[in-house]
Amino acid sequence: MIRRCLYFLLTFFFSIALNAQETSRNPAAAFFPLALVLDAVEFAETPNMGWQPDWPLDLPPDAFRVRNGDVSRITIETEGFTYSRQFGLDGQIEEFPVMLNSRMAQVKISYRDSPEENNHPGENNHQRIISEIQIFLDDDPWVLEILEYGYSLPILTNHLPLTTNHSQLTTNHSHPSLIRVSHSGTWYFISLLRGGNRITETWYNEDGEAVGAYVCYLIPVGNDLRIRSVRNYFTALESWEYEYNSRGLVSAISGSAGYFNALYNGDDYPRYWEYRPSDGDGGSTVGGPGGYSFQWDKQDMLLRLTGESYYRESVHTEHRYEYTYDERGNWTERREIRMISNMGLLIPSPGTTVMRYLENE
Repeated sequence: MIRRCLYFLLTFFFSIALNAQETSRNPAAAFFPLALVLDAVEFAETPNMGWQPDWPLDLPPDAFRVRNGDVSRITIETEGFTYSRQFGLDGQIEEFPVMLNSRMAQVKISYRDSPEENNHPGENNHQRIISEIQIFLDDDPWVLEILEYGYSLPILTNHLPLTTNHSQLTTNHSHPSLIRVSHSGTWYFISLLRGGNRITETWYNEDGEAVGAYVCYLIPVGNDLRIRSVRNYFTALESWEYEYNSRGLVSAISGSAGYFNALYNGDDYPRYWEYRPSDGDGGSTVGGPGGYSFQWDKQDMLLRLTGESYYRESVHTEHRYEYTYDERGNWTERREIRMISNMGLLIPSPGTTVMRYLENE
C-alpha cells in the first residue's frame, strides 16, 4: 500500500511538471475542484452548508431554511437565477447549489446501493453511495460517473493540534477515488487520493495527460475534517483559504476570488457580512462590495439589511423586506424595499422579489 501511494504521488507531481506548459491547449480554468462538491455532499445536513460568505449577494442567507414542517425540496427563483436544494426519502442530499470557480453552480446527485453494505456487522448495513454527479455551470452540464471508491489513508496525527481528539475524527468512510467526466463531447478522468490530511485531485484527458490538479488541505473542525485550503497547481494565482468559527460555520473565505467574511448570531444566521469579490461585482442588484449588517426578528425572519457599498463610490444602502407566508408560517415570497442614500436622503428604488417553492414528498 505504501509503495502504491508513493508511486501515485511521484506520478502526480511528475505529470504536473511535464504538463504545466500545456495549459494553453488544455485550459485548467475550465475545471473545478470536485473536492468542494464532495465536501458539500458530506456536510449537507449541517447548518453551515445552507449559506456561505462567498454566495452571491442576491441569494438570501435564509434561502434554504424553513421555520416549521418537513420540507424535502426548496426552489429559489428570481430574475437571473433559479436554485434548488432537495433531500431524498432517506435523507441524503440530491440537489444543492455550490460555489465553483467564483460562480454558483447547481449540483444533482444520483446514488446506488453500496456493494459493501453487509460487510460491517453491528452497524447500519444499508448504505447508498454516489453513482453520478451532474454539475450545471454553463449550457452543457458536467456529468461525473463514479467508477471506484477507496478508503482514506491514515491521518498524520503529528500534524494536528494537541487538543484534537484523534479517535473521534471521521476518517473511516470510503470516498470516490476514480471518476469519469463528460462535458461538451469531451471525456476526462479524475483521480482522487484522500489521506495524510489532504485530498489530491488530478484531472486527465483521454490521452492520459494531466490537465488539471488541485490539493486540498484538511483541518479538524469539531469531530470532522474540513477543507482548510485549496490550491490549483495549474493556475499559480488561483487558491482558496477557509476559516471556521467554534460552531463549525465558515467564517471567512479568501483567495483569488476575493475576500468574504461573516459573523453569526446565536441562531447561526449571519449578522455581519463583508463581501469583497475580486471582480468588483458591480452588477449585483443588491449592491457592490462592502460591509452589510443583517437584522432578524425573534422568528428568524430577515427584517433589514443595511450597509455601505464601495464599488466605484461609497453608497449607503438599506433594504427592508415584506413577506407572503404559507399555512405553516414559512415564507414563499419576499419583496424588497430598497432605500439608497442621495444627498443625505434615503430614496426608494425598485427592489428584487424572490419566490420560494416548498415541496414535501
